[in-house]
Amino acid sequence: MEPFLVIVFTLLFLTGAAIALFLLTVHPVWAIIDVAVSPNKSSGEKVLWIVLMFVLWTLGSVLYGFIFATRPLAVTTRVLVSILLALILVLVTIAIVAPMTVDRLRGSIPHTRIEQFPGWERMHGA
Repeated sequence: MEPFLVIVFTLLFLTGAAIALFLLTVHPVWAIIDVAVSPNKSSGEKVLWIVLMFVLWTLGSVLYGFIFATRPLAVTTRVLVSILLALILVLVTIAIVAPMTVDRLRGSIPHTRIEQFPGWERMHGA
């Protein structure tokens, strides 16, 4: 893979990893607190959701965030999950398409290998 694509791929991967880390650690705790302090839910509903979130951790908190959460948690859940899914789609697309495109370009454009550029040997001590 070309160096530019490696950098883009790495940055997108790190962004996705940061969002996933948030969804695995902070989001479930925020959702449990949201359930516990919610005045709109009965004690039975609170216990059910808290148990569900402890058992399913991230999945339970994301489900709660999509369905019953207060506005800040609901918006955060929807935005982060949407961004994470989009990043996964982009990363998979880059991983599949980029090698084929680079190979195709190398065959059709002259001087695509860095070693063929004038002065390359002087710059890299080859």
